[in-house]
Amino acid sequence: MCCQVYWLPTHQRKWVHDTYPDLILTGKSKELSFDEVVNEHIQVINDDWTTPISLFRRYQKENISIIMFFVNSQFMFNYAWCIGVQHVTTDNCRHLANVPANTLHQVKGLYHDVVVCIDCMLCVV
Repeated sequence: MCCQVYWLPTHQRKWVHDTYPDLILTGKSKELSFDEVVNEHIQVINDDWTTPISLFRRYQKENISIIMFFVNSQFMFNYAWCIGVQHVTTDNCRHLANVPANTLHQVKGLYHDVVVCIDCMLCVV
């Protein structure tokens, strides 16, 4: 396949899937429940960094790719990398182009504690 076409709108999703099975169906967790994502053959979730990590993990278990938007700092790039996000979008390409790789190097237990703290903070905000 030389190119990929993504379908984001929620209307006529079943018709689009039946008529054009090669289109990659995308969605947002803020618009669809987890069961709807799985049942409607959504292959890519397009969400921001406020989405709980536990939900990202559920998507990953179902082989649903994740695109995180808007990742505009090195910290957010590292965060996305650490939780296993496959793709990010940004409007700060000049800054992120200079990031050669993930720079967060932590032991597994510490990383888990940091992720739990971030999830708790996101729930409060």
